[in-house]
Amino acid sequence: MFRTGFKGFIIFMVFLFPTLLKSMPANHDSIDNQMPVVEVVFCLDLSGSTNGLIDNVREQVWSVVNMIATASPKRKLRIGLVGFSRPSFGGQNNYVKTISKLTDDYDLLVAEMWKIKPQIEKGDQFVSSALEAAGLNMNWSKSKDAVKVLFLIGNGRVDTGSPDYRSVVSTISENDIYLVPVYCLRERKSNEIEGWNQIGRIVNRPIEAIWVLKRDPLIKPAKDEGRLAQWNRDLNRLLISYSKESKEYLNAVITCDNKSMILHPVSYENRLFFRVSEHCLNKLQKWDLAAANLTTASDLLRYDMSLMEDSLQRRTVNRIYDGIEKGNESKAILIDKIKKQLPYERQLFLNSIVSKPDFESSQILEKVVLRNVLNACKAKSISFPVE
Repeated sequence: MFRTGFKGFIIFMVFLFPTLLKSMPANHDSIDNQMPVVEVVFCLDLSGSTNGLIDNVREQVWSVVNMIATASPKRKLRIGLVGFSRPSFGGQNNYVKTISKLTDDYDLLVAEMWKIKPQIEKGDQFVSSALEAAGLNMNWSKSKDAVKVLFLIGNGRVDTGSPDYRSVVSTISENDIYLVPVYCLRERKSNEIEGWNQIGRIVNRPIEAIWVLKRDPLIKPAKDEGRLAQWNRDLNRLLISYSKESKEYLNAVITCDNKSMILHPVSYENRLFFRVSEHCLNKLQKWDLAAANLTTASDLLRYDMSLMEDSLQRRTVNRIYDGIEKGNESKAILIDKIKKQLPYERQLFLNSIVSKPDFESSQILEKVVLRNVLNACKAKSISFPVE
């Protein structure tokens, strides 16, 4: 039956179609809905005075993702993103845009971040509107066990527009959201910082201060001589899309990988550590045909072959299945190589650095984020293993 050509396959599909929808891959987002969550939202000033801030955020997302993956008891991490003070966001929205609701599809989120230009001209700023979007209109968990952290990052005046920013901050705090005001320093001091200090006083937390684009990796990069990037590219060549949505997701994965290669080597390694993690591989079971739970060639009949790339449409399901089996053998070898280069103990060492009582942020965003997320988790009796 499986040695027939594509026409025979289509005829067979017509008769099977009523049952196919029931056997399509399940949505992995629904599997662990009962797991307690850690939620982190970045509310970013993307005006000219903070040029490069989006670069800071998208390169350190993986640090947070990897740390939370080691949490005890286990937690599901969701991340959201709101931008403000950018003309393209529209005056009707007070120049505020919810770029992503809280999600655990980190690849889609970060790929969306890469679409945002790092530099822009000066934009009008309405912090209270941004805080409403990030703090009050975001899809926060209603669970009492949830850890909810909101980073307001930027500079400029916070008292423009309505409603009064102080009332919005108070409401956010009352909703058990750990609000962290992060002021982006300027070369010249400005009295605008007093508004940021006022936010800190309301939430009973001193403001953090950072220099945009200041970096200081927590560890030294591995001496891999380009092997990690090559293994990464080889891994991505084994991805197989089977629908428009699948192609979109896999393109996001590849974008995150390729873009991360131009970052600091440690940032790229953080990304790659996630790329071979259980979370990422489980997500790919839904979107990557090669990672789906296929036990026989007949399992491929669940998929619409006409949506696959042309080279696959010309093959029988047996040939496709054999190719996937062979590719998965290569994939297992590649993943094993990457994990040996970036072992689990690497993350435990990073945890131990951030967990030190004297760990200082040094006005670096990555350190500010990791320290505050860790402290918010500790307040909910969540611990992180260390080396």
